Amino acid sequence: MTVFDVDAHVEESVDTWRYLPVEYEARRPVPITLDDRPELCGQNSFWLIDGAVVPRVRGKGLTLFGTPTTSRHARAKPFSIPSQELTDPAARVADLDRFGIDTQVVNSTLLNAQLTPDVAYEHALARAFNSWIAEKCRESGGRLRWNAMVRLTDVDSAVAELRRVAGLGAAAAEIHGLAGDQTLEHRRFDPFWAEAERLNMPVYVHIGFETPTLVGLFQTLYMSIAFANRASLLIGFLALVGTGVVERFPRLRLCFAEAGVEWVPWLVHVMDGYWKLGHHAFGDDSGFGHSRTRPSELLRDGNVYVVCEADEDLGAAMAILGEDRIMLGSDMPHSEAHPSSFRQFAARGDVSDRVKAKILGENAERFFAR
Repeated sequence: MTVFDVDAHVEESVDTWRYLPVEYEARRPVPITLDDRPELCGQNSFWLIDGAVVPRVRGKGLTLFGTPTTSRHARAKPFSIPSQELTDPAARVADLDRFGIDTQVVNSTLLNAQLTPDVAYEHALARAFNSWIAEKCRESGGRLRWNAMVRLTDVDSAVAELRRVAGLGAAAAEIHGLAGDQTLEHRRFDPFWAEAERLNMPVYVHIGFETPTLVGLFQTLYMSIAFANRASLLIGFLALVGTGVVERFPRLRLCFAEAGVEWVPWLVHVMDGYWKLGHHAFGDDSGFGHSRTRPSELLRDGNVYVVCEADEDLGAAMAILGEDRIMLGSDMPHSEAHPSSFRQFAARGDVSDRVKAKILGENAERFFAR
């Protein structure tokens, strides 16, 4: 069976910002490393960006990453630093061989958080990352593909970047479930969905800490990591599926990554229930905010994919999505990575070989086809 890892990452390095425009040279992210600090959850390395540090492990708006790779977390992983950073793509390819992975899609790590409130600068950081990751993945002989980081906080810039990364060969355009503090059902985002559909560019929705309001509610890393970044993805799912976005753009392919699939039956049940209320009590043009079509019907007949975990119960999710729109990822090289998940999934006795072949590779090949 072909093994296609749809959710992996790079731990950014100084080299990542090589393509940052000259006007931002004085604001280039700088890695800083301290002595080990137990009161900072053992985090000893940070990025200094516009006078603030990322990740933020105390106070509010908390995040935790393995970049810079001088961090204790990065050094404790079973992956070499050149593999984590992609400073040597051959080292990552060797890791793929070690775990039986044929193709891997690489996402950012650092850009899963808001790095600065300056929208123009953050867009510049995302563009620099995209230029750099395209270069590094070209050195892998086709084994590594990449998702372009696109910020929806400036829709015109997002559309322009979508066109640029399509030309660079991006596998998909990666966004989060919210655009800063803005939910995604607003019509101002329609030019982005329309252009993604026109370009046949998949849109990949990943968990993340991009929204300051949601992340700012929590004051422990446990709460922030376990809930805040995943909650943003569920909000995005509700907005895109439940309010009519996928209805208006039926050829738009969407993937929701790194939250598993067991939430799907619960949330779709809730969405269908309130859709029924809105549809029958208020009507489709009442301003209640629901799609004209029942959400479960949009999912059954549409282009919405979800990334599962190797050991999850898939029955209820497959009853909604079918067996053709579930994929599998490793989260390599993060601390919670599970690169053996493909072999673990292939060994399951409760899934047919035909479904295994789809989830291990065939569904991903279809989702990322351009």
